[in-house]
Amino acid sequence: MARYLPQDLGIEGDFQELAIKFFPPGIALKKPKVTVRERNIANLPTGSEITAEEIHFNFRPLQMFSGTIRIHEVLVVQGEVKLVLNQSPSQKKNAKKTRLPFTWDDLFKFQADAVAVKDTRFDLGFTDSPMKLQFVADSLRLEQETRGKSPGYGISTELHEIHGTFPRQLTRDITLPAEIERLRANAHLDAAGLQLESLVLLAQGIAVDASGLLKGNLLSPKDLLIDASVNASADIPLALQLLNRKNDPVSGTVSFSGKVRANLMRFAETARAEGVLNAKDSSSRSGAPTRFAPKRRGARMSSR
Repeated sequence: MARYLPQDLGIEGDFQELAIKFFPPGIALKKPKVTVRERNIANLPTGSEITAEEIHFNFRPLQMFSGTIRIHEVLVVQGEVKLVLNQSPSQKKNAKKTRLPFTWDDLFKFQADAVAVKDTRFDLGFTDSPMKLQFVADSLRLEQETRGKSPGYGISTELHEIHGTFPRQLTRDITLPAEIERLRANAHLDAAGLQLESLVLLAQGIAVDASGLLKGNLLSPKDLLIDASVNASADIPLALQLLNRKNDPVSGTVSFSGKVRANLMRFAETARAEGVLNAKDSSSRSGAPTRFAPKRRGARMSSR
């Protein structure tokens, strides 16, 4: 397999069959297994691997007439991706440096215009923490693109069956849903931050539609400032449960439409929201909207 892949990626693997494709031109590997070596492009620890029904390495048609061959797209079909990372977010605050072991320059050394997966299950873990994240990607595409003078990546994804195990210090102020049923997102990521063009999240009793800007270097975060437009609705008992207020005897639904601003590195202390909050009791036919602009540490809403 190594003869068909760039030598500097730090990966090795095996496959059952190799097929040459004519349109789009490329190579398809049947039943591949790819394992990360000790030294690899992302400096990941050993243990990460990819298995799939097929992995396609697609090229642009006109490359056959040039002397330069560059992978246009790596496509994983019906795969299982296991990623093991060195340092979890919960441990970063105790480390001397809060940065990943690779830089933006390292990312752009990857000799492929795009990486995509289809019908693939992901299992993300850390060597220093029980934190885990699992999800199924109906589709996920990461593509190099330049906006203005800033090179970055375009991201489009549709995920479902999202589960996670998180340390207590990351969920001290809120309780995360046991499962996110579906997530769709389109965004642009570069060294300046993340431009979230659209995000739709659905969980049991919760719906969120958001867009906005996250400023800060995600590979070496000091401050991550989010400014987002959010439309959200939830069942009131579930919303209170997520806020760790499980004993409030309230029923009905609540919705919010407005702006949310915060520093994600200090979310509990910096979160601010401005907009319209509409709460509706299940026994009532209408709810009165309330406009509010919480102070820096948030506002407490009381029912009458």
